[in-house]
Amino acid sequence: MSTQTAEGTQFDSELKKTELGNVISDNKGLFAALLVVIFAGAIGFGFYQKSLEKKNEEASKAFYLFSSDKLEKFKKGEVKADEVVSSFKSTMSKYSSSKSYIGSALIVFDAVNAKAESEEVYSLLDGLTGQNIYQIYALSMRKAAALENMKKYDEAIAALNLINSDQFKSVEGKVNLDLGRLHMLKGSNEQARTHFDKVLKINTQAEFKSLATYYLSKLN
Repeated sequence: MSTQTAEGTQFDSELKKTELGNVISDNKGLFAALLVVIFAGAIGFGFYQKSLEKKNEEASKAFYLFSSDKLEKFKKGEVKADEVVSSFKSTMSKYSSSKSYIGSALIVFDAVNAKAESEEVYSLLDGLTGQNIYQIYALSMRKAAALENMKKYDEAIAALNLINSDQFKSVEGKVNLDLGRLHMLKGSNEQARTHFDKVLKINTQAEFKSLATYYLSKLN
């Protein structure tokens, strides 16, 4: 007992040799509680990460089974596109927070886009937000296409404006061409002209420049 007391006194003495040590020595209870909280938080984060990994694994398995069944049957003409969309949402809704969900939704969108009702196919992506520039680009382009089919031009323009920046410079020709078309469809000819002119001025594919020239001729 006396040895422990002596060791504790010596420890306090060493602590108080620095300003930080004084603070710790005078607030031992607080720091002890803080250490417990940090330790508990570290354990909790570990369990959370493990849970996420398990959820992602389950999501991948669920989508594999879905694609092996419904998507394959759709490709063979055995089920309709709207049924595929409905089945995907009912099967994968509980995995919407998993890393693989956006990629899975994009695969289904691309598979059924030409054959499903526009509103139905758009619902696959509605509310999804990309976690990196590749996902943001993929989601924005597909949302804009679906919204254009629904004649919701302002919403389609808003979707494309998310990728009309220096961050997406490599695709600005395609983005500005589509923005020009959408403004043209809604009757905003001057704004359409601005986007088509930009396509002609920037370094982009000859195909996009040719189409921009064609659309500009329609505006003259």
